Amino acid sequence: MLTFIIIAGSMLGFTSVYFMYHVDESEAMRISAKQPIWEELKRSFTIKARRQQIYVNFVVNFATAMTVPISMVALKEGYENISDNQALFFSLLQFGGAVCVSYVVRILCDETGPKPIVQLCYAVMLLPCVLWIFSPLEFTWNFAIWPFILGGIGSTGALLACVQYFL
Repeated sequence: MLTFIIIAGSMLGFTSVYFMYHVDESEAMRISAKQPIWEELKRSFTIKARRQQIYVNFVVNFATAMTVPISMVALKEGYENISDNQALFFSLLQFGGAVCVSYVVRILCDETGPKPIVQLCYAVMLLPCVLWIFSPLEFTWNFAIWPFILGGIGSTGALLACVQYFL
């Protein structure tokens, strides 16, 4: 089963690369890609909105890197007899949470604006760490699914709300 999932993921990756390779780029994009990036980067830090975007996205990505992968480590190291297939299932739960929140974030951003959604999702991203601190000593499915679902919701929701905020 694990081999099939890896092969299917690889095939989807190769297929997406094939289609992306055949997307026509405008001439303006090609000219822009040839320009040195250093001057544009320096100019980005002089514009307040771009500087804020860089800082906020850095914080959200840093929080994602520091909190979300902990769930897999806690699952595999904290409980005995968790197979790779079971661990893969938990990764799929995390992906499922990310997919579900992507639709909800758009609706919530239209209602409240993206800034409170970024803050809410950032807080949700921290919940898996709190859950692992108070995790039971014995493995239970009812507990173990929540850190992964919340991690997917928090990380993807915060990133999508950031994109909405800075559009």
